[in-house]
Amino acid sequence: MRSEFAKMVRDIRIAHDDRLLDAARKLDTKAAVISRMERGGHEVSDKIVERFIDAYGLNENADSIRKAASTHNNEVRKNYPTLQELMLLTPGAMQQYLASEGWERLAPYGDYSALYGHFHYGELIVPTDGTVPGYPRDMAEKVRLLSYRKDRTPRQIYQDILQSAPESTSSKKTSYSRVAHDWYVEPEHATDRLLAVEKPFSGTILDPCCGQGNILRACERAGIKAVGSDVVDRGIGARVEDFSAAIPDLKPTSIISNPPFNQAEEFVKTALDHAQDRVCLFLRAAFLEGIKRSEWLKQTPPARVWHFPDR
Repeated sequence: MRSEFAKMVRDIRIAHDDRLLDAARKLDTKAAVISRMERGGHEVSDKIVERFIDAYGLNENADSIRKAASTHNNEVRKNYPTLQELMLLTPGAMQQYLASEGWERLAPYGDYSALYGHFHYGELIVPTDGTVPGYPRDMAEKVRLLSYRKDRTPRQIYQDILQSAPESTSSKKTSYSRVAHDWYVEPEHATDRLLAVEKPFSGTILDPCCGQGNILRACERAGIKAVGSDVVDRGIGARVEDFSAAIPDLKPTSIISNPPFNQAEEFVKTALDHAQDRVCLFLRAAFLEGIKRSEWLKQTPPARVWHFPDR
């Protein structure tokens, strides 16, 4: 039993993060892992579910495990804001919210953060500058910590911040401000789902608009070699280069990317000229519309279109 449990923990560590180890050690059944291993607010991908079933010989319980995973993922989407949403929270919004809740700014903490304290909830390090490396993920962690300390869901805390400091966010009630370089982040589970239906991939995947590496991490979980580049250094060690130069230079086997929508047509043309296998892009459905583009699409039709409902 001990060696089997050790293998289960190792698989969980490979698929997710060390922070899940404590949760895994508290579980007394294998099937429970699917519904409880991701209590930190992350979805369990279909690929991980199938890997888990195969690894532990749980075919007889496969349907119930898949159902449990689906239920868990629905709860995550309901209770946790996405990185896309968290990008809209400015540091000012977080600071204004903390002040309204009785938090006191104690001291600077590095170049981009500050230490806040509360007589009841303890201390919290929060961003003071939107250029802090990994800003959306850092903000996600702060929202989770606040939710644990106040016994509320992260989405409830997120809504509280929006309501307490709406003028300090980059969003409006009816529309969103345009982000520099059209940097709108796809959730990691989007790539998990793409890899589940587009297979097999071989060689090296390139994401030339890799941002903070969501696509790269999803490929790594699936055992696929992936490299990234971006026009902006977002703190993950990726090559800093515009896609028009990175794609010809790196000569990838395939490309998976969420390109800037305002340059998507140019991106597609460059990607198709240099990818050896296939090009898979996350684009709005509107990309397939328009008189001018429809003429171009007749000459370059997509091989497949996968509709992703929870955009």
